[in-house]
Amino acid sequence: MGLRQSLRNCLSNSISKSDLRAVINRCYTFALAYLRMKASTGKLYMFHGERLEDLAWDFIADIFEKDSAGNLKVLESYFSAQNISEIDDHDLHSMLRRLVFTKVEDNLFKAVGETDPSLKKIIRNLKLAIRDEKCEHSVCFQEGYLIVERTDDKSLPVMPSEFMKIKLASRIKGNMQIPDILVEVIDALQGQTKYQKCISLVSLAIIIREVYVHFYNDFDTGQDEPKAEENLMNKEFEDLLDRSVKTVKLQTGDNYVERGKISSTLLNAYMNASKKIVKEQLTETFHANTQYTYLKEELPELSYSEFRNKHRQILEYLVKLIRSDILSVYKKEWL
Repeated sequence: MGLRQSLRNCLSNSISKSDLRAVINRCYTFALAYLRMKASTGKLYMFHGERLEDLAWDFIADIFEKDSAGNLKVLESYFSAQNISEIDDHDLHSMLRRLVFTKVEDNLFKAVGETDPSLKKIIRNLKLAIRDEKCEHSVCFQEGYLIVERTDDKSLPVMPSEFMKIKLASRIKGNMQIPDILVEVIDALQGQTKYQKCISLVSLAIIIREVYVHFYNDFDTGQDEPKAEENLMNKEFEDLLDRSVKTVKLQTGDNYVERGKISSTLLNAYMNASKKIVKEQLTETFHANTQYTYLKEELPELSYSEFRNKHRQILEYLVKLIRSDILSVYKKEWL
């Protein structure tokens, strides 16, 4: 029995073990070939010691997920717009192979993302940019994907990461930040019709990091990868920190001034010191400064005893509010 008949039976109400096994084995063959191709280019270093055969079985498992009625929901969704009887053998094999390659690549990117803290930072900021992006298209984040058009043809393959990397390599400039890069990604997805208008967020984060680092290497700046990532992330963090400082000042600080507890000049000193303190705490760039030294930078005549008696309580409270506001945003966007 050929692939066509096995697939047709698997998508019917009566799934036989032999038909299911035939489709699974074909998917396994595709997955193993794809993993071997990846391994030959050195892109599976994070799976050192694991057999490609085992990874192939693990990575195609999602394809055969069943719904409550026992239907193969992933396969049904993928082939829903197709009449399998009218597709020639070559095209049918190609369609199934594209589905397998997409699932394998998704799982590879998920595995990398779970063990790479720097990617998590880029992903969080991509989510923030998606939320804030004022573009013409309906852009959203759903089930791990950046989606530009929800009504897109699901039978189309997802754009290979290598293709998106090539497109972005010619578009990204050294001073671009995540929101700017996101616009280029959206344009790249919109400006083609061969692939779905979506991309894995982890995949996109890896691409952005690689392209950005290669940009610096090409211009021989002497910056290593961590430094390039730091430059990429600085503006996003600064923008978020500024937003949190303004929020706390508006919601809490201004009330202190209105009630006559402190002057507007003192409030500005508190906010400037608080911003520096929170930035040091969250970026782990420790300078052995205390809250007193940060406030003294704003108020040069401030003595330590005066700080303890008059200022410490309010400053600590403002620092706590700003830090909590930033962490709540990150938690909302990442978890």
